[in-house]
Amino acid sequence: MRQRLALARALIASPSIVLTDEPLSNLDPELNVHLIQEILRLHKVLGFTLVYVTHDRVEASALGSRLMGMQRR
Repeated sequence: MRQRLALARALIASPSIVLTDEPLSNLDPELNVHLIQEILRLHKVLGFTLVYVTHDRVEASALGSRLMGMQRR
């Protein structure tokens, strides 16, 4: 709930860029799918740039138009 509230607070200010760090971690799969759809809808309607940090490749693929992976050495 805190993560979703933080995202809502960030969007109230109408930013041009939003940086997220694991905003959907620890959610059940059904809620996760719903929130991915909502984030995509908000992105389209509000037009902000979204930098989305996640360890989940499925989330990254669902949300990203450009993806960057990092590998640990």
